[in-house]
Amino acid sequence: MFDGSKVSRKDNIKKTSKIVKRAHDAKVSVEGEIGFVGYANGKSSEGTLPIEAVTFAKESNVDAMAISVGNTHLQTNKIAKIDLGKVKEIQKSISTPLVLHGGSGIPNPIRNKLARTTNIAKFNIGTELRMTFGNALRKQVKNNPLIYDRLQLLNPTMPEITKITKKIIKNFRPKYLATIFLATLNEDTPKLIKFYHTDVGKINASITLMTLIHVYKQHQIINTGKG
Repeated sequence: MFDGSKVSRKDNIKKTSKIVKRAHDAKVSVEGEIGFVGYANGKSSEGTLPIEAVTFAKESNVDAMAISVGNTHLQTNKIAKIDLGKVKEIQKSISTPLVLHGGSGIPNPIRNKLARTTNIAKFNIGTELRMTFGNALRKQVKNNPLIYDRLQLLNPTMPEITKITKKIIKNFRPKYLATIFLATLNEDTPKLIKFYHTDVGKINASITLMTLIHVYKQHQIINTGKG
């Protein structure tokens, strides 16, 4: 993923397209970003303009595109107000899979709706997982003041991370198998992803932090199978 959203649109396209070219030569996919996604208690977002998103997607040739439509990084409360109209306006002219950073701050019903009805194919949910890890670790340290071995302190946090990850995935695909991201390549063109399925009940905590939540929609370079 390359984030050029802090520079001008012209420079963003120039830098991103250069990276895309080199990455595609090596059969690696690239996620770019247009429109600045702000931070909770930090710099405010600068929303993505649909016309700029279309231009960026076509001229940079990215495989996936992160956009700013009300989402915010590091948001610990689910209070984001996503501009669904803008999402649909952007996807109307391009087939590039869309990405929402700051997915942890989006209310669950809205995430579910976005996953089912738009071209958003990836939600970043790191804050949600880190909050669960942090709370579990603090509890473990508080309850075990005489334990100093890091593994003894850290291992009990894993079931909690697994539990929240299952919950998040079920919110996206309650009736189907969980979808785990693995990179794949095609002989001619880089493909963004290939999906392998596993039972939600068998999800392992060791893979949860690498899990990207992809759901339902079929894009030109995404195959979600049944959805």
